[in-house]
Amino acid sequence: MNKNIRFLQEHLVLSLVIVVIILAGAFFGYKKMNSHNNAVIPSSTPIPSASKVSSTDTSKTPTSPKNTQTQSSGPQNTSGPGPQLPTGDFVSNHHPDGTVAEVSVCNTTPGASCYIEFTNGSTVKKLEEQQTDGKGAVYWYWSIGSAGLSSGSWTVTAVAVLNGQTAKVADPMTLVIK
Repeated sequence: MNKNIRFLQEHLVLSLVIVVIILAGAFFGYKKMNSHNNAVIPSSTPIPSASKVSSTDTSKTPTSPKNTQTQSSGPQNTSGPGPQLPTGDFVSNHHPDGTVAEVSVCNTTPGASCYIEFTNGSTVKKLEEQQTDGKGAVYWYWSIGSAGLSSGSWTVTAVAVLNGQTAKVADPMTLVIK
């Protein structure tokens, strides 16, 4: 009888270990499936604080998702080519639950500046404009709270600026916050 109990205990422990492994695999598979972030993020990249997130309310209607390149006005340097259209994972998760930090990536021309803009109706929030590195990349680490985003559907746009010229790309997927 004692042997049978020990046999059952060993099988129970083994079964629990297998269940934990399966659940962990399912969890990480789900996270990977719901995360479009394939970028390798260098550990030396600084993490901006919540104060580096700006917001403005405007009365303009958001534009439909499209790629655009425009000439900026003002006393900026307009000699030289403009930036390449931004690419990258503009948000790491389009359906966040608010418990995991978000990552945004903008790839464009090296030396250009880039920012990520979130639009919901007349409300516009932005991640701080940063200059791209030597490979043309910028990374932001942020949270839904630090960005000041409320519940709803947000259009996500990456904006790159170089030599007084602007290139914008709207993410084809909206950011949905519950």
